Amino acid sequence: MFASLLHVPRRLRRSAPAPAFTLVEVIVVLLLLGLLSVAAVSALGDGEDRALPYEFSTLKTHIRFAQARAMGRNTPYGIRCQDGAYWLFTGSQVGTAVRLPGQAADTVTLQSSVTPASFTLAFNGRGQAFSAAVFTAANALGEDQDVTLTLDGESLGFTVTAHTGYIP
Repeated sequence: MFASLLHVPRRLRRSAPAPAFTLVEVIVVLLLLGLLSVAAVSALGDGEDRALPYEFSTLKTHIRFAQARAMGRNTPYGIRCQDGAYWLFTGSQVGTAVRLPGQAADTVTLQSSVTPASFTLAFNGRGQAFSAAVFTAANALGEDQDVTLTLDGESLGFTVTAHTGYIP
């Protein structure tokens, strides 16, 4: 008896309308996306204002990589920076570049407007920092060494801690 009451013939059933967006909703969403894309493009600028932080972060990461590689392989590794470029080296061969991960060439050339101070940082198997590829007491970092990059009067830098090689 109840089964017949629950059964409604198909011709009497109402189908719900298919869910859809109205034209006004679509236009509003497109306008918002357009405004957000204009804001994003204008915030990016021409790239010159991002050059210094990018180069700074990359150099710092590469120095940390050299230290980690030295500790992991118990072999001296270091970074030599000179004339707007830097490279990874191993052993006492400062002039022989070893390709860094993610780089297309053995030498990383900084953007022309970014100027670094020349330096050599080498790490022994314990991660201690030296100012030359030959690990003597005279070459050990006796005091913290600053690494600085400059662009149009603005500078970013970090300090390699003496004795431990800690890079914040």
